[in-house]
Amino acid sequence: MAENQKDMISQVSVYELAPENFADGQLNIPESNNGLADILDEASWLIKYLDRTRGPLGGIAGARIHPDFEEIHDGIPSWEDTRNWIISGEDYVTTFTFAGLCAQYAFCLNKAGNGDLANNYFSKAEDAFEWANTHFKTGDDLYNSRLYATAWLYKYSGINTYQNIFKSDYNLVSSKPYAAENR
Repeated sequence: MAENQKDMISQVSVYELAPENFADGQLNIPESNNGLADILDEASWLIKYLDRTRGPLGGIAGARIHPDFEEIHDGIPSWEDTRNWIISGEDYVTTFTFAGLCAQYAFCLNKAGNGDLANNYFSKAEDAFEWANTHFKTGDDLYNSRLYATAWLYKYSGINTYQNIFKSDYNLVSSKPYAAENR
């Protein structure tokens, strides 16, 4: 998921910097002409995928295991892929990451003038953050994902609770040896 996450973050970050450079219908993708810039449509697929992995308790499923050991090669259509795929249960690090992705995406949707959809994604971000925040274990190394989530939740909403959590986590991370590698 890390590479997909970087791609999604790059797409919405570029949009955030220069939304006027992106339009609906620009990429000629199936979602073109839906009233949303195509770059935002492309960025949404990871969030939609993760949202579909939401567990019964509300968390987002963790890592997936790709069946590379099977004899079917990548690049075939999904409906012809007969490999078994395995996905783990709900995971608070992935859920914090999902919260951050949703909040960042919501910020860009709001910038695009689609406030209703932005509020929908921000609501998903808040729900995911709440779930992850009540399921992590003290001492676990979750700070990168929670820092990302709280930064975007605060940027979108201005709610000081998120800023305070960010400050607290940042102080914990920055006090560790080799702190630059932990951020």
